[in-house]
Amino acid sequence: MMGIFGEEQTAVIHLGLALALGLFIGLERERAGKHFGVRSFASVAVAGALAAQVSALATALLLAFVAGLALLVNLQRLLREQELEPTTAVVLVLTALLGVLVGQGQTLVPVSIGVVTVALLTWKPELVAFSLGLPRAEVRAAVMLALFTFVVYPILPVGYVDPWHLLDLRAAWLIVILIAAIGFANYVLLRRYGSRGILYTGILGGLVNSTVTVAELARRVQGGKGLDPRIAFWGILLANGAMLLRNSLLLAIIAPATLPLVAVPLGAMLLATLAALVLAPRGERKEDAAEVRLTSPFTLRSVLRYGLVLITITLLADLAQRAIGDSGFYAVSLLGGVVSSASASASAATLAAAGKLQPATAAVGALLASMASTLTHVPIVWRSGQPGPRRVAAAHAAVVLAGLVGILLNLSWFGLP
Repeated sequence: MMGIFGEEQTAVIHLGLALALGLFIGLERERAGKHFGVRSFASVAVAGALAAQVSALATALLLAFVAGLALLVNLQRLLREQELEPTTAVVLVLTALLGVLVGQGQTLVPVSIGVVTVALLTWKPELVAFSLGLPRAEVRAAVMLALFTFVVYPILPVGYVDPWHLLDLRAAWLIVILIAAIGFANYVLLRRYGSRGILYTGILGGLVNSTVTVAELARRVQGGKGLDPRIAFWGILLANGAMLLRNSLLLAIIAPATLPLVAVPLGAMLLATLAALVLAPRGERKEDAAEVRLTSPFTLRSVLRYGLVLITITLLADLAQRAIGDSGFYAVSLLGGVVSSASASASAATLAAAGKLQPATAAVGALLASMASTLTHVPIVWRSGQPGPRRVAAAHAAVVLAGLVGILLNLSWFGLP
């Protein structure tokens, strides 16, 4: 910015940005009827920017003054009205810090934090309702997530624990946490919003566990619970599409180099899913939803099961690739997809990230695992007799065929395996 504007012009721009941030936060507090409003927050933000431009001592004195002012006002309110405003006090100090950052020449960080802060303040009723609606089991699962991530993970050994370079416990544990965290986030959303329609049930349930979601949708039709078979068919297709997206997300996070290589096959599979949805007969009650009985992916048993499945698939895939080559890895990926497509996809991505597989080979393995998972849905529906086993089988076969065509197109266009 100094290259475009002079020093004084830059200082004025920073002061203007600090003022805008203070006004933005203060407007929300004013609307909420708090003691500190627009003028207070705007003044604090500008003062922070000025103090940062003066000296470190001025910055320290300002922050101490703002913190003392917030404390004094809260003590006065406590004595008079027997209540506190801790949120407003904290946000006032935060606004001063944001002003300091702007005064130091930063823009992205303070603006981002300011926007997020106002969002949190504005969405207080929704956040409170959401937190109060969480069962105790979900809260314990969130604590378990933090425990596994910040306590267990750091103490695991770095690198391979065996002389054959087969097992990296730290990397495997991180992948387990990633898979379970994605599942847990969608599990909470499903518990909170899944009853609003088959769209939520299919997509969120498929992101957690597509096989269980498909089984529950078929069961709700078979059991005469009032779920229209045509609506259940929609839900099954959506669950399978969500599973494909989840596995691709795992590839993108763990081994980003594989993502462009699955774009064509994945796009073909999603287009086939969309075509099946468009051609499907319409149900009379599209707002219907099934209560999918999923268990939290972040219990100790679930995490250990994820870990065992992931490590087993990774070891088998690594050994098969070493002994037979890519064909051995593909065979393990297919079998792994029947057990857990998420674990099989994560295993392929992990091997690619470790340099044991070419990204293209890992991409094909993850796609094969997703196709195997897609095909496992057919016997589940066929056994229940609902909803329309032949229609489900035809739709899933079309999705798998589209994926195979996509792989062949990759081979033709890019020479990929």
